[in-house]
Amino acid sequence: GGCELNQVAGVRDSIAVAHYLLTNLSAAERAAARRQSQSCGSRLKDVPVPPHLPAVGSARFLSSGLRPASRRRIAFFFAGNVPDSTLPGFDARTDADLGAEAYSEGVRQLVWKHLRSAAGFRVVPRSATYADDWADAKVCLAPMGVGWGIRLLWAVAAGCVPLMASSRVAPWFDRALPWEQMAILGVPKQDLQRLPTTLAALPDGALEQKQRALWRFRMLVLWPPAGGLAYHVTLYEVCLRAAGLARRRGAVWGWDCAQLLPPSAVEEFPEVLQSPASPTARAFGARRDWGGTTGRHRDR
Repeated sequence: GGCELNQVAGVRDSIAVAHYLLTNLSAAERAAARRQSQSCGSRLKDVPVPPHLPAVGSARFLSSGLRPASRRRIAFFFAGNVPDSTLPGFDARTDADLGAEAYSEGVRQLVWKHLRSAAGFRVVPRSATYADDWADAKVCLAPMGVGWGIRLLWAVAAGCVPLMASSRVAPWFDRALPWEQMAILGVPKQDLQRLPTTLAALPDGALEQKQRALWRFRMLVLWPPAGGLAYHVTLYEVCLRAAGLARRRGAVWGWDCAQLLPPSAVEEFPEVLQSPASPTARAFGARRDWGGTTGRHRDR
């Protein structure tokens, strides 16, 4: 999607809407991508969006996701394929070698190597209680797939705080959603092995605070069949990108992007869904750094 569209001369200046956009890059990484003609999305114009996953939109699953973190038994959860993990010598491979893997950017591999036996952690290749595990876990790994993949959506809907390791891939709706409130962001891959200590050292109430943000904003990443607002937020984010492009070209922009949203959504989420002309709108058009390859996350 985002990669191919930005390579086609006729549409490369258009706004791309895709699950997978490599736009969380440092200035040096962006320059290198341009030199090599390998741009995979533009942070100034393209919109990363969540997939549609019917399983997480059921009333039963969304209700189970309202269980408070204090009543969840699993400290950390991941279930999924880990390439080559059953081959002899997997655990003897260096972290640098595993971290260089293209699949999941090496995150699944490092978590499997270091954390599958950690106390309170549930790291398994598959689970017969998969849906229940999400709703019974406090922190859930959201490794790379095609974009941030379906596990991020499972985590958000389940009220399980997503752990998003440092990556060049942009999170969904990165202009509107306050991911810094909702997830543990930008964890460097070399620090994953210390995750039990890191989670234990979180301030009291930190996970509960992020869980409350998940509950508040999760309908913004769910699509209409689940009663979500993802379709409207997609239109809103496209409008924000278009407004930014118009301003950079010196054109007059006459649209109020908030008018693309249901009035009830603007009233319910005024801190994230606002007109770019609003005096209280936060850093319209600014890109936030979600960790990149360095593990930092800040507004800029």
